[in-house]
Amino acid sequence: MKEREVYLLHKQPKMIFVILGLILIIQGVFKLIGSTVLIVNLLLGIVLTLLGLGSLIYALLNNKIRSKKAGRVELTDDVFFIKQDLFKAPITIKWADIQAIDLGDYILGFKKDDKMYYINYNTKKDSSEEIKSALRKYAEKKDIKLIT
Repeated sequence: MKEREVYLLHKQPKMIFVILGLILIIQGVFKLIGSTVLIVNLLLGIVLTLLGLGSLIYALLNNKIRSKKAGRVELTDDVFFIKQDLFKAPITIKWADIQAIDLGDYILGFKKDDKMYYINYNTKKDSSEEIKSALRKYAEKKDIKLIT
């Protein structure tokens, strides 16, 4: 069985987006109910409701470890995988292609084909330390040079 480790990049607490979403939905519904005359209130109600739904969906998708859309780092025996954010494309690098790893503060550098490639990621300090620790372990296991 292949070893696999997954670390979420916790950018924002989930509850902030849930609360924001619920507030916007409630405001939107009140604007829709009370807007029998003004088209501006009707449009504002629709916009607020849609923004609230978007915020709730963002909170649900971006903070679950099983979500394929969530910002996360995955380490397997074969590849390093990072998805920085809900809306960014994932980056996958084979361990066999990596010559060296630079573990900076909220930035990871990978030397591949004698060039350095840097990836910024936003996370909390404890998550960053977990990711760096796991990368050190894999680098040692795969005999990859650590720059930092």
